[in-house]
Amino acid sequence: MAQPSDWLGMAGDRLRSTLADFRNIWGHYWFYLFVLTISLGLAWSAHFNVEVFGHGATFFLCFLAMVFLQKMFDWGGEKLGAHIVQGGKSKSEQRKDLKDLLVITMSNAIEATLAIILLFKCQLRLLQSTIIGVLLLHMLLIPGTAFFYQGLHTYEQKLHPLHSSLNHSLLMIGVLAIAVPTAFFAALDRGTIVSGSNSESGLPGAFVPLVSDGVRRDILRMSRGISVVLLVIYIASRVWRHSGPLGDSADEESDDNSEFDSQLRCNCQCNRRNTAQENQQPNARNTATNEDGDLHHWSTYILTLVIAVGLMGATAEFLVSSTEAILTVTSIQTEWFGLILLPFVSFSADGVNVVVETSVAIFKYCWEPTEPNSTNNAQGTIGSENGISQRKKRKFSMWDNPLLTSEFAHGRPIDVSIQFTLCWTPLLVLFGWWFDKPMHLLFDYFEVGMLLGACLLVNYVTIDAKTNLSEGLTMISFYVMIATAAWWYPGQPQVADFLSCPSSVASAIANGVEGSGNNLARF
Repeated sequence: MAQPSDWLGMAGDRLRSTLADFRNIWGHYWFYLFVLTISLGLAWSAHFNVEVFGHGATFFLCFLAMVFLQKMFDWGGEKLGAHIVQGGKSKSEQRKDLKDLLVITMSNAIEATLAIILLFKCQLRLLQSTIIGVLLLHMLLIPGTAFFYQGLHTYEQKLHPLHSSLNHSLLMIGVLAIAVPTAFFAALDRGTIVSGSNSESGLPGAFVPLVSDGVRRDILRMSRGISVVLLVIYIASRVWRHSGPLGDSADEESDDNSEFDSQLRCNCQCNRRNTAQENQQPNARNTATNEDGDLHHWSTYILTLVIAVGLMGATAEFLVSSTEAILTVTSIQTEWFGLILLPFVSFSADGVNVVVETSVAIFKYCWEPTEPNSTNNAQGTIGSENGISQRKKRKFSMWDNPLLTSEFAHGRPIDVSIQFTLCWTPLLVLFGWWFDKPMHLLFDYFEVGMLLGACLLVNYVTIDAKTNLSEGLTMISFYVMIATAAWWYPGQPQVADFLSCPSSVASAIANGVEGSGNNLARF
């Protein structure tokens, strides 16, 4: 039996090891951590000195800090996922599925935190727009950019056939669940005005009987029941993917991939294998290998994520506070702010990284000279061939961007949108029920229409488990169309009245809420 002194000794060893891990992480990522610290310091200073910086600068600095925090979550999720893949007695495919679930959850961390803060601050109209914006971003822009980027070098890319077919069903049921309350409200009888209603609400007469606390109560009950069903569907789908026989399908997918994708995957696997051989340790089950070859204990990454959660929560609250002020003093529509700007925080870091790395790769490809390898005619021919071969290799490596040639181009953003639809959205409705916030699934007609269109487009693009450059450009173009229309869209006043918080619908109509009359008055 272990003595207390033994436990203290083990705790001391673990603490020293964790501190050593943090020193190693700082040594390898010091520049990123330095930029993150500076951005967080500026964002927090701007919030507490808003009269000096202004709300616009505060929003920008908080937005920038959230971008760097998102990268920290992505990094921590990948490292913890490496532990899951290495350890355990379950099948490798099952461990890989658990890793994917962890990485997807970390990818949704920023959006989920923003959504929860908006819920507790009663910014429900902005919350609904942000939910739709997150789904559109991960359904259209991110996978479309990945398909277009990889399509510049390959004719087509392969997706996992089983995962693609399942994603079609899950994505469609999530969108249809949002459409059900909307169809319910649209189908209600718009008869004569009931007694007690009047024209002072600013709404058309046919709408007055529908915009009431009684109708909102029915929609809330309906939304809560649908939310429970969505959670059951998501849990069942994860259980199926975790226990399903995906090994053979994964092998078939690997065999069917294009030559470029196969070569890229082979190179990555060889590099990982060499790194693992050079850094093999007896306690490999409790450590993960990062790209620098250093081994860290899993508790190091958990502690890093805990710190990131605390920083992100405070920064997200500051971001939402500045958002309220910006919407009050500017003419920016709430729809555009929620549909486009707020969700973009999760893609900004990867987007900037892709642009920078691609620009550097193109510059090296165009300007880096080839080394001559010949001294005579015979050797000159061989040398020129080697030069051409080296140039082809540089051309190939120019597109070897891990951000867009691996998980991004193989459907992970669609998995992220599925989790947000089937898991986080119903959880927000249930959280609102628990904390007495009237959050429901009756969304704006424009938002539901765009979401249905995006879902159909994604299903058409991925129905054959293949994608190409043209399909990626189509997805990007549709997202640009939605962003253009949202810039001038004032919002649906009836939905805004139903989301009035904490007042009743009648009080909201009498006093006027954001979206019911303020936005319409601008036109």
